[in-house]
Amino acid sequence: MRQTRTVPYVLLGFIFPGVLSTTADGQVALINPGFEEYDQCPDSHGQIDRATGWFTAIITPDFYHCEYLANSSFPSSTLAYAGTGFAGFLCSDASPGLAEAIGQHLIEPLTGSQYSLRLATKAPSGGNYTNNCGGIAVYGFEDTLVQALNYTHASLLPGAMLLGVSGDVTDTAWNVTLIPLTLTDTVAHLCITFEQVSNCRQYVFIDELQLYGSTATAIDDATPAPMLSAYPNPSTGGIRIDCATVLNEVMVHDATGRLVFRSRPGATSTMFELGTPGAYQLSCITDAGLLTKRICIAR
Repeated sequence: MRQTRTVPYVLLGFIFPGVLSTTADGQVALINPGFEEYDQCPDSHGQIDRATGWFTAIITPDFYHCEYLANSSFPSSTLAYAGTGFAGFLCSDASPGLAEAIGQHLIEPLTGSQYSLRLATKAPSGGNYTNNCGGIAVYGFEDTLVQALNYTHASLLPGAMLLGVSGDVTDTAWNVTLIPLTLTDTVAHLCITFEQVSNCRQYVFIDELQLYGSTATAIDDATPAPMLSAYPNPSTGGIRIDCATVLNEVMVHDATGRLVFRSRPGATSTMFELGTPGAYQLSCITDAGLLTKRICIAR
């Protein structure tokens, strides 16, 4: 029996039922972003292919749903971030630099240059895969993403484009992570895995993926996005942010997509310092949605 759930999609700042997301960079889609739909209930590890719309890109990522909601090798005190279904994958120091990966063939290709992937993540609370030695990496593929039957890394697959990398997943409770994605070509297939790190044994759970274009916001009504200002910009290091609504989370990623700063102000303004000159992506999760801005450090 297949379980289904209506998933909202964003269209020019409004929310409607369905699965398609329309952004300023074109219409895109994520199938089954919360792992709620399935063709068959999972009953063991390595069964992400039973989740509708997802498949094993590199052996053997996990799908949790129905009666299969835990694995003793990766203990956790909580279940899904939302709903019932969620997923997980690992990298092992027994195979340095290699990692499991999940994939999806997109309904509509990504043709813009800037996107953001927002997802919930958590680490196991115990076991042998609790190292915090790498972030989540997102790879794109233009022509094809073929399942790898041998243990490898997504960066080694034909046509792989690194789109973005999160900070380390260190919290055993669910946290929302935002990964800015930079595209150099059309992306028709997504692959989610660990960044390539040697001698790392780590596992991560993921849930509730949301894909936004560079100017998209996830807001609940037709209220215009609030003004976000960051100044001075360019700056010699110090940045002040002011917003017309509460800043729940502030993240800064460098030009490679790596998280370099993160805070949860819980206020309408905050300040922070960046020490290395360069261009950065500022991403703010506010009471009214996701807001982004480019900032520059020059010395």
